[in-house]
Amino acid sequence: LWASIARRTGAILDGIHALLVGLPDFFLIVLIQLGAIYATRWLGHYVLLVYQVGDRTPFLIPFLTIALIPSVTIYGTLRVAIARELGQDYVVTALAKGLTRREVLFSHVLRNVMEDVLAILPRATTLALASMAVAEAICGIGGLGGFIILPIYQGVTSMSAICVVLGLVAMAFHILYALLRKRFVVRAE
Repeated sequence: LWASIARRTGAILDGIHALLVGLPDFFLIVLIQLGAIYATRWLGHYVLLVYQVGDRTPFLIPFLTIALIPSVTIYGTLRVAIARELGQDYVVTALAKGLTRREVLFSHVLRNVMEDVLAILPRATTLALASMAVAEAICGIGGLGGFIILPIYQGVTSMSAICVVLGLVAMAFHILYALLRKRFVVRAE
């Protein structure tokens, strides 16, 4: 919405979006970790925990990874959906009647892009789960992703169990989004 209201901000956010779309999850996590290491060296004191040490678990790096990848997908979908809606006749009519661009976005366009949001959320959730597994593996966190790389858990049964758990969590979210779609998307037939 912010990118649709302010055109310069939209151009900057679109550039950041284009950059982040091209980066793989693994590379993004490594860049965030390197940034934390260089910030620590530059400032002369500890900034971010990069790897799990004892009972100290890194929070910010996995959080950024898990949030950033799906956010990029959702941003791209919303940007296209809002641009599509802004070209519709009802928006032109509302602007011609004197409504501001912001009023049109929040009152009319946002309701009409809800279907697009609810359509992309299952994919974003699946991306978040995959990013979570990668981030946990790289940061050495003992979550589902961390179990994948630990030698004592690398048996066939543990890998299958981890994949089944991730699949069940993803399916639960997909069912939730299907129910939300049924509840919030207006159908005019």
